[in-house]
Amino acid sequence: DLGGLGIRALSYFRGEHLIAAGSSGDGGHGKLYRWDGKEKVAPIEVKTPGFAALNPEALFTPEERRAFLVLSDDGTQLVGGEACKKLKDASSKRFRGMWVRPE
Repeated sequence: DLGGLGIRALSYFRGEHLIAAGSSGDGGHGKLYRWDGKEKVAPIEVKTPGFAALNPEALFTPEERRAFLVLSDDGTQLVGGEACKKLKDASSKRFRGMWVRPE
């Protein structure tokens, strides 16, 4: 149960599955979960400053690191007063990423 959110990304990291979950449409705040691959799904508490402003869309989980990278879908973020995904100049479009160490 992901509280009504859908799976945006699923990745294996250090013996468990990580889930980036978000709304099915634009907006809302995504959440991260860990899953044992069977039954137990638990939210991941992220204390990293600025994480709440991200919209998790993808995960990069290198096993040699203690942290994983969360990539944010910033399509609805305003850039110069216009939604990022609607910008005509592709070089102005962007996304953000943040390394997260699971608690």
